[in-house]
Amino acid sequence: MINNVEQNMTIEVLGDGCTKCKDLRSKVQQAVYELNLPAKVTSVMDLEQLTHLKALSLPQLVIDGTIVSARRLLSIAEIKAVLQRVEAQNEGSFLKQRS
Repeated sequence: MINNVEQNMTIEVLGDGCTKCKDLRSKVQQAVYELNLPAKVTSVMDLEQLTHLKALSLPQLVIDGTIVSARRLLSIAEIKAVLQRVEAQNEGSFLKQRS
């Protein structure tokens, strides 16, 4: 931990509750678990919220407010690569904090 403050990655799966959306969330949770990341994974399925977020292509994977994938069901390996790339760009690496 850096400065005794644990930073958390915010991960959102935007979707309408379809099978692809549920599969993406499951794979994201598995990738987070395998990487031992301090992350909050949520699903956004409310039509009003999706409209407000301008989520036109579903499912979407959003990490810390940035869309990293849309209209694709990523594999766990692809999700892990994205998470590692994002955490490497953040000051105070999430993965290093957990070591």
